[in-house]
Formats: sequence, C-alpha cells, structure tokens
Amino acid sequence: MSATADTAAVNRFSGRVLADMSDGVMVIDRSGHILAFNPAAERILGMSASEVLGKPFGAAFFLLEDNDEFNQAALDAVRDGAVGRQQQLRFTRGDGRAVALSLTSTYLQGEGDAKSQPSGVILVFSDVTELQSLQAAQAEQARRLQEQHGQLQQAFREVESNQQRAESALRRVRLLQRAGGVAALVCALAVSGFLWWQYRADASAVAAVEGGGGEAPTAGAPTATVREAPLSVTVDLPGRLAPLRQVPVTSPFQGRLLKQFVDWGQLVRRGDALFEFDTTELRLKQREVATAALKAQEQVTQIERWDQGAEATRARRAVARARLALDAQTKVVRETERLHAQGIVPLNELESARQYQVSLEMDFQSARDEAEAALARGSPEALRLARMDLENQRGKLGDIERELQAARVLAPVEGIVMRPPPPSGGRTARALAVGDTYGPGEALLSLGDVGGLQVNSRVDEVEVTRLRAGQKVRVTGDAFPGLVLDGVLKGVAPQVEEGGEGRSQPFFAVQAVVESLTPEQRQRAWAGMSANLRIQVLEEPRALLLPPAAVHDEGGVRWVWRVPPAGGQPSRVTVTIGHVGVDAVQITGGLRAGDQVLLGAAGP
Repeated sequence: MSATADTAAVNRFSGRVLADMSDGVMVIDRSGHILAFNPAAERILGMSASEVLGKPFGAAFFLLEDNDEFNQAALDAVRDGAVGRQQQLRFTRGDGRAVALSLTSTYLQGEGDAKSQPSGVILVFSDVTELQSLQAAQAEQARRLQEQHGQLQQAFREVESNQQRAESALRRVRLLQRAGGVAALVCALAVSGFLWWQYRADASAVAAVEGGGGEAPTAGAPTATVREAPLSVTVDLPGRLAPLRQVPVTSPFQGRLLKQFVDWGQLVRRGDALFEFDTTELRLKQREVATAALKAQEQVTQIERWDQGAEATRARRAVARARLALDAQTKVVRETERLHAQGIVPLNELESARQYQVSLEMDFQSARDEAEAALARGSPEALRLARMDLENQRGKLGDIERELQAARVLAPVEGIVMRPPPPSGGRTARALAVGDTYGPGEALLSLGDVGGLQVNSRVDEVEVTRLRAGQKVRVTGDAFPGLVLDGVLKGVAPQVEEGGEGRSQPFFAVQAVVESLTPEQRQRAWAGMSANLRIQVLEEPRALLLPPAAVHDEGGVRWVWRVPPAGGQPSRVTVTIGHVGVDAVQITGGLRAGDQVLLGAAGP
C-alpha cells in the first residue's frame, strides 16, 4: 500500500472517530479560523458545520449573545496558549436555550519542520446541564438535612440540660425530707411544678423542631437579653457585566459605505478608523456650491461699490442729459411764444415746439426713474440680502467640507464594537454591509464604553422593597477571583417583568454601576462576564437585637414577655421591629438595651 493510500485511510478513520464521539470537538487554527466541527458539536451548540467551517471564530460566535465566557476561553487558548485546563461555563444557543458545558483544550501540533510549533488548538466540550442540576438538587437536600440535624441537636441539648436541673432539684428534696414533714411537702409541690413546666418546655422544644408551633412561654421560661450590636444587612444577587454606556456610531451623511475596518467584538481605541464612505457625490456638490459662493461674493463686492459703478454712473449721466435737453427746449418754447406774439412765427411752429417740450419732459422723468431704480440696487437693503446669500453659500460649503472630513468615521471613545440598539417599533437594526447606502444619522454600530461597567440583575418581589438607588454595591465574580469592584445601585425598574426560564415568580430589573475602573480592573473584568452583587441595604452601628423566638405576632402586632429587673411576673410589651433575620430581629421601639425577655416557641 502506498503512502498516499495510508494517509487517506488514516483520514477516513479520523473522520469516523470524530463523527462517532459523544463530545463536541472544534479545531481552530492559529489565525482563528475553524477547521473542524463534529456532529456532537452541532448538537450541543445548536449550530451546523456549514455555518462555521472555514470562518473566523469571531464571525461565527460573536453574533450570539451572552457567550462571552465561552468566547474568551477559545480566544485565550488560541491567542495566549491557555490550554490543558478544564472549565465549567455556560453557552446560550441560537434558539435561546442555555446549556452548561465542561470544556478542555489542547494543542494541535504542526507537521514537518513546524511539528515543534502548535498550528492551532482543539476544543473538546460536553453538555453537563443535567449533571449540574442533579448536583445542585443534592447539595440543597444535604443543606436542609444538615439544618434540621442542627435544630434537633439543639432541642435535645436543651432537654438534657433541663433533665439535669430536675435531678438536682430532686436531690434537694431528699435533703429537705430529712428536716421535717412540712418542709418536705412544700418542696415536693415545688418540684412537681418544676417538673410539669419542664415537661411542657421540652415538648415545645421538640415540637418546634419537628413541626413548629407551641404555646406562648410563661414565667420561668428561658430568657434572652436585648443586646446592642452592629447590624449589617446585604442582599446578594447574580448579575452580568455590561459596558457602562453604549455610544452610538451613525452615518455622517447620505452615502454609500465604501470600507469597513472593524469586526464585532473588537476592542478599539479612541480615534481608530471604523468606516469610510464614498465621497464622489459630495465632491460634485462641493464644486457647485463653491461656484455659487464665488458669484455671491462678486455680487456683494459690486453692491458695496455701486455708487462708483458703471451702471450708477450711466444712470446719473442719462438724467443729466435729459435735464439739459429739457432746459434747452424750454428756452426754445419761450422764444417761439414771443415771436408768435409779434406775428413773426406761425402758430403751428409754436405747437410743434411745445409738443417736443412735453416729449423731453417725459424722457427726463423716465431717466430719473431708471436712475432711482439703478441706485436702489446698491441700497443697504440690497447689500444686506447679498451678504445673507453669501453667508448661506459659505455655510453650505462648510457643511460639505465637514461631511468630507467625516467620511472616514473614527471611534469617538474607547470601547468594544457592538451591534446598534434596535430602532423604535421593535424592529431589528439593519445588517451592516459594504456597498449599501445609509441615510444621515442611521445607526451603524455601538461602542461599549469600557471606562466603567454596569451590572444588570433582577430581584424578586420579596426583596425589591429593600433596594434603593444609591445603596453601596460590591461586585465580585468567579471569572475575576480576588477582584472587588465598588459601585452603587443606580435603580430598580418600577415595572414588573414576568418570570423567565425556570422562574415562576415575577421579578424587577436591577442595575448597578461602577463608574471608573483601574487598569488592572479593566484588564480582568470584561463586559459579558457573570458577576455577584452584594447590595448593602442596612448599616446600623448600634442596633438592638433579640432572638426571633422572643418576638410574637398577633394580627401584625408584635410583642414580647418582658421580665422585670427585680423579678416577678413577666409583662406583655408591644414592640416595633426593623430587620428580621434568621438569627436576630432588630428592635426599633418598646425595649432598651439590657432588658430581659422570655423566649417562646412563637416568632415574628
């Protein structure tokens, strides 16, 4: 068998192994292109091989939302050589279903002379969603059993202690019996009463652990002291990191997209080139407006010098000639009238002279009207209008020049390239494509500002009333261990949202912000990572605290059995409470530090 045949057989065998594996396998070369994607990978990730093979990893996976953890693991393996470790992470498929993955990576070795250098990485992953759910259920069951075990131990310890006290009392009775019958009778009655109370207390303690309930305690029951201590109450919520704000990048004018310099998910610096638009039509328009601006400038200059211009000079000269002609003819008419009166000139000659005089008067008036019209074209109003036209043309020219400068779209801030938010009406944003024409102000993409972070979470209806804008927040995460981000609660959505996947209860959206990040924080905490929010809802340095078993509730009225300092019968005292915890209740009214109260089975 030839070497070529051997190679073909090996390749067929490898293909069958990949096809039959229950684990998903994806091979990525050093340039980030996907070389292999087996059927198990298709099934687990909900993507077909035809969608991803031969494509850059970012083009295939960055368009899917909420997969920053998976994407980062792949990029770390390819870019930084972070292979050989097992990771537990979540992946959201294209159909919206989230799966838990167990992912490992290894090198893809080169061939020939490059055999010592890795030519890529191999990602192997399996669906452990059901396994994680089973483990979580088992952990919760173990926790509940441990809690019940602790309660039973505490109850039986109290029973044992009470039994010891009863035995001590019986020993005292035997001693007193030796002293006389009356004293012995009194002591026997006392011991009988103690044993009866003790039986009731023991029964109540065991019943409280096993089923709850019990009667209100009486005098002689165990007591608790109102203690003063610092009280810090927090609410812990899961969340996800997101850019502090999204800066939209829009089309600078009506034009055709000529070049695109960035990809989705890419980190860009301020001033980096994002796009370039075709400027052919703009330059034609620029020449037209520039010509109009030159003509407007000539018009302004002409009007400013109108009085010395040729048209105004001609108009004044025409008026002067018409005036001279009229004056001369007026003299002729006067002389003709004198000669006609002497009988030297006939009447028809006089009438002809007079008619010519009227004609010259009309010429003079016409010349004067034309001169006034000509001079009006150089008036202050005409100059104002000409200057307005010039400014208008200059403004148009400036707008075009700015559009030409903006044809190369630069990043306004440092951030991550993200899809633009959908326009109003619930429609999805138009896909970005080189060669398409975009209108002025149309959204092209958004830049997620990485100068700070926001943390989005949700809280159920039970905890929402405890949250207020401005409360301190500490943000931690499994993806950035040991790093703590300090922020504040920005607000809680006033409108309830229906429960999502796996949630039956409604919830309210919560948003916290971390306004600024240090270089280390920016390097480790990335948008898209999961996070844990610890919200400080109460900070009381001198709170009055009692065990929950000391406080009773009747129709919303809280009260305790207060023991007098000098002894005697306990009295019922109404109290007001603040925070109610598992171990302590905050007393805000009705008691003072150091007061003694009875412990009962009932609680708030």
